[in-house]
Amino acid sequence: MANRKDQPEPLYVAATLEGKLVIERRGEPFRKRYVLLAVLLLLVLGLLIGYLIGTQTNPKLWFVVALVLLMLLALSERAVRMYAATKPNRLVLDKDANTVERNGEPVGVARDIEAVLFRDILDGERPTNEHAVVLQYQNTRRTLVAESQGMPGEKEALQKVAEALRDYLEVPLRNEPRQVAEYWLDRS
Repeated sequence: MANRKDQPEPLYVAATLEGKLVIERRGEPFRKRYVLLAVLLLLVLGLLIGYLIGTQTNPKLWFVVALVLLMLLALSERAVRMYAATKPNRLVLDKDANTVERNGEPVGVARDIEAVLFRDILDGERPTNEHAVVLQYQNTRRTLVAESQGMPGEKEALQKVAEALRDYLEVPLRNEPRQVAEYWLDRS
């Protein structure tokens, strides 16, 4: 069944190929947003240049230049994060070879995985609408599989990824929330 126009493209795809579970983060859904952000950055940069020229005639405009510069820095930070999200990322789990690979590099042993964690990310007691899927190993090491990037339908896509991992690895799926500041818990 093909995606309708009003349905967003899935950001994460989980599929079984030749006895391996492949989880892929696709970059295409971010490309349109990244281009829009790049255009917005150029407009803000043009505005900054205009104000810099304007400060030659009116020194009181330096305050506005500082505000525009802060806006430019914030947009630049977001652009760097979005550019990183446009790159494809593939995690391959192979129970027969007992491997877990990310983009061709080994990151773990499939036999040592004891659970799949689906995390709701909280800010204090308040939910943030961010989520993550993590592999938890017996030695308390963890591998981040996928995390939300601010796209529509991500929670459902991440839940499908977590369920596919649970079914493939035959391990329990646990919902263990974490705080925003505890991001390091999911990195190995």
